[in-house]
Amino acid sequence: MATLKQIQEAYANPNARKFLDFIAQAEGVKHGYNTLFGNQQFSNLAAHPNIRKEFKQTDGTTNYTTAAGRYQFLKGTWDGLAKQYGFRDFSPQSQDMGAIALIAGRGALNDVLSGNYKAAI
Repeated sequence: MATLKQIQEAYANPNARKFLDFIAQAEGVKHGYNTLFGNQQFSNLAAHPNIRKEFKQTDGTTNYTTAAGRYQFLKGTWDGLAKQYGFRDFSPQSQDMGAIALIAGRGALNDVLSGNYKAAI
């Protein structure tokens, strides 16, 4: 688990920024940090919007998600990150640092920071 200081340092690293751009592109978000699942736009970044959206899985099963933001954080995931790291809003910086925290949690942060994206993936 990375410390807040390590996440803040990684946030300033250009390789981390490139990797975050790659993730956002893969998520296909139209409105960047203000994107709800399904590419609906929302405007208030004071907190995770926690809007439950219905969708059909590829097998036709109905499911629900609270995915939101540039990296499509689920509400439960976001709440855990906010509590652990003290994020007080859903701002672009908080979303970026939350994504970095998840990358670190998967053991891929050193590869990202060194630009070894293939190993990070």
